[in-house]
Amino acid sequence: MSGAFDTLLKYESNIFLELMKDDGLLIIASGLGIDRILLKVIETFCKPENLVLVLNSFSEEQEFLIDELKSKGVSHLPNIITAEVTSQERNNLYLKGGVFFVTSRILVVDMLTKKIPIDYITGILVQRAHKVAETSQESFIMRMYRESNSDGFIKAFSDSPTSFLTEYCKVERVMKQLFLKKLYLRPRFHSDIAAVFEESKIDVIEIGIVLTAYMKKIQLSLMELIEVSLKELKKSVEFLDTEDLTLENSLTNSFDKTLKIQLDPHWNKLNSKAKQLVADLKILRILLGYLTQYDCITFYKFLQSLSSNAQNKNSIWMFLDAANLVFQSAKARVYGCESSSSSLDSFEMSSVEVSPKWEALIEILNEIDNLNTSTDENKSHEKCRVLICAFDERTCYQLRQALCCGLRETMSQLYETSSSYQKIDFLKESTIIIHPLSGSTDPYSLLRKLYELQPNYVVLYDAHIRFVRQLEIFKASMPEQPLHVYFLIYNGSVEEQRYLTNLRKEKESFELLIKQKAEMVVPEERDAKSSIAKSTLRQKPNELVTTRNAGGRENIQLNKKIIVDMREFRSELPSLIYKRGIDIVPVTLEVGDYILSPEMCVERKSITDLIGSLNNGRLYSQCLAMTRFYKKPILLIEFDEGKSFSLQGKKSLSNDVSFQNISSKLSLLIIHFPLLRIIWSQNPSLTAEIFEDLKSNTNEPDVDYAISVSADQTEPFNELLYNVVPLDVLQKFPGISFKNYKHVANKCKSLKDLINSSEDALVDIIGNSSYASKFYQFYGTCVVDVHEYLKTVSIKVLDAAHLHW
Repeated sequence: MSGAFDTLLKYESNIFLELMKDDGLLIIASGLGIDRILLKVIETFCKPENLVLVLNSFSEEQEFLIDELKSKGVSHLPNIITAEVTSQERNNLYLKGGVFFVTSRILVVDMLTKKIPIDYITGILVQRAHKVAETSQESFIMRMYRESNSDGFIKAFSDSPTSFLTEYCKVERVMKQLFLKKLYLRPRFHSDIAAVFEESKIDVIEIGIVLTAYMKKIQLSLMELIEVSLKELKKSVEFLDTEDLTLENSLTNSFDKTLKIQLDPHWNKLNSKAKQLVADLKILRILLGYLTQYDCITFYKFLQSLSSNAQNKNSIWMFLDAANLVFQSAKARVYGCESSSSSLDSFEMSSVEVSPKWEALIEILNEIDNLNTSTDENKSHEKCRVLICAFDERTCYQLRQALCCGLRETMSQLYETSSSYQKIDFLKESTIIIHPLSGSTDPYSLLRKLYELQPNYVVLYDAHIRFVRQLEIFKASMPEQPLHVYFLIYNGSVEEQRYLTNLRKEKESFELLIKQKAEMVVPEERDAKSSIAKSTLRQKPNELVTTRNAGGRENIQLNKKIIVDMREFRSELPSLIYKRGIDIVPVTLEVGDYILSPEMCVERKSITDLIGSLNNGRLYSQCLAMTRFYKKPILLIEFDEGKSFSLQGKKSLSNDVSFQNISSKLSLLIIHFPLLRIIWSQNPSLTAEIFEDLKSNTNEPDVDYAISVSADQTEPFNELLYNVVPLDVLQKFPGISFKNYKHVANKCKSLKDLINSSEDALVDIIGNSSYASKFYQFYGTCVVDVHEYLKTVSIKVLDAAHLHW
């Protein structure tokens, strides 16, 4: 794609200049060149004297941008920071400067451990800003960034305007989390954008395809089934917001997500009928898409798989008259009649219904061929380049087969082996390229193909808003390049309705965002660059009041800290703990996830983790380790915010103990570990508050001890063969630590044998002359006081010297 992004269009240049002048959040319509603008910003900072971080980018996206920068001749290319790069290597790379693609989790840890000089960061670029939330890692990063750096910039990007309307005033909350004061909105109808595309219009030929009679019957029946299912769901679930649950909205891609948001907090309270209706709606929506997407044989095979699946036997829609009409019409498309006696033997190629889009595609290609040859008889046919874009790889394969083998032959192959797809070499000498719009492992492969091929003709077999706009940019970038676009769509179909609905929703989203921007009140201190604003970024830790000093009360400010396992930075909890004024110490822990004090160790489990750990026995091992090394082991069961605060539904509760029941397994765990305490937390915010309360009036945790507990032991040691009490006693002696007690236990039979050993023998047993000397001096000079010493370390033993392992 060399040269594809060399020059920005006029509206892109204006956006770039505005972003470089002032920090802000850019929300642009899908497909209008957000990657091109981001590339230009990154190129500007690809210098050793800068330290710029790029968040929320995918690996394919990173490789694409780096390839483009290479083609531009940029010498100091961005670095990709992954988990494979060691901590020290990351530190060295940061000091060299430049642009870095880094994951939020790695950057959080590097900031907390001071591996990256925060005050030297030039700026941060945040992609997919619509995903930023108060508890997200990006919000955590921005808070730490602004605490130590007032000069660096923050620029955020998003091409999903509809995502900012899923919550109340979401755009304002996102700007608050990113410390941004300016909002840049660029819809397709913006004057700058419209003017650019008006200068170099694409020659669009829209071809409306008529649905067959059977396709119309199936579509109407499926829509009737969806409407019935929606009505039944509204009756079964009284708290549903019926305004969003309409037939029109059910056709959009975001409907499943909208329904999930409403039902998740009450999912365990729903009866089986309501849950079945939710599953039915998903299936019916898939069927609507498959009707226009795939051929009649593929559609019928999918219907048959649904009817034979035992999970669908309780589906309400299966018993309705409209469902019978769907099955009959689908069969008629394959066999030519609705008779129930139709079978494999009665299949005839002459009766099968060929996809109208296939026939239209053949006509278009013939038309292109005729136009190309009639325009100039001397022009080489190879110069005519055609790009056909279909929904996914499966559709593309069928189109290749249809163009290579013919329509009827392709249908015959689909009927006989509808589930087998083998890759074939298609039209090697042809300039016709068929490429999927989605589903490719490389999301930029279509864009690359567009600029590499530079087609004269593009056939949009399936409607796709993003790619239509990429074609507009392609044409505006190369106005001299002739481009004709054929747009295939079924008239009066769900496919057409979805396309138009998505366009309308995007337009409405921008109109609402424009209104919110006009009414938005942005505080002067929003950017958190002043000392007063910085003081509000974190809560002040609770003050400890003491009256021990004579003459009055004195406030002592404490720096509270919690040791956190590295793997926990995938969750929201560390960010919320930090926000409450508690310092985070990230280390790798083998025992526990959070160490609150020298005595308190917490193992955090989400509901899915809890169920999995109980089933595979991992939780037992984790509790065993916590009770072994900490006096107050804690199991934290944390529920997701917005989901039901319930472990099981009412119907699954029983008085009987069952090994299949989660509550029974949890009860047995508590019986086995009487010291174990369980915290039930409704969400991460509540967990952070609980942790702060638990830490009150406690000592700070010992980082060295927490790491030593997690250190891998090379000494073979089976704890089931040893008694716990004498091992605890052993660790209390001078010269004996967690790191060497297992080695010592393997060398001696009992405490008595150890105490009776000579100093030379102790060197061999303990493995260290200094530790051996400490141990020998202790019991050699004050054997009589050993029992008194054991009392001081809170060990209750009888005749400890004779205790065997």
